[in-house]
Amino acid sequence: MRPILTIFLLIFLNQTCRSPEEKKIEKILIDYSQVEVLVSDFSKKITGYLPDMKVPASFNEVQYEKLLKENYPNQEKVSSFFTNHKVKVKAVNEKYFSVIVCSRDGIHKKIEDLNCTLGKVDYRYWDQNEQQQPKCVFEITPEKICP
Repeated sequence: MRPILTIFLLIFLNQTCRSPEEKKIEKILIDYSQVEVLVSDFSKKITGYLPDMKVPASFNEVQYEKLLKENYPNQEKVSSFFTNHKVKVKAVNEKYFSVIVCSRDGIHKKIEDLNCTLGKVDYRYWDQNEQQQPKCVFEITPEKICP
């Protein structure tokens, strides 16, 4: 019985004795790994919602959000995503669109997805030091990464 209590005590101390910086890093890790999964799922859904599966040249974050609000089964996730993240979307060509998730202040790019690989996002920056994260602008073209 004593070893079990010791293990629980160690787990409790580990959880309560972490520094604020460690807690912040853990929160970022949990938040953005979930956002990554969500953006990938959104890309799959959006591709299916587009007429003839072609991306209109004018496709942007307003149309992206509208399609998700009209069609995505979990509206709570859609609402939370757009409430908690700065999102930019643009058509790249008729096959691909780019989604960028930025830091809340809109300065740093955290995720960029070109919907090339529907099972994961194409670029993730959130796990890099903030000084290494690129500016929140469109700069990657699918020709560089899509088959």
